[in-house]
Amino acid sequence: MNNDVVAVELRNVLPMDNGHAVFLGNAEKTFVIFVDEPVAQPSPCRCVASSKTGLSPMTS
Repeated sequence: MNNDVVAVELRNVLPMDNGHAVFLGNAEKTFVIFVDEPVAQPSPCRCVASSKTGLSPMTS
């Protein structure tokens, strides 16, 4: 099994009708993960992450 680790960064977070689209990637690829609304509720963890990335915290 290949155990290589590839560094990615948070590219963007976009609100959708029933959740949020989270874009993660590097210079080669970008992946999109859909997060359901109950999972995407604001939390203190998100505020810390957004302050480090310069993105504003999401609100519902």
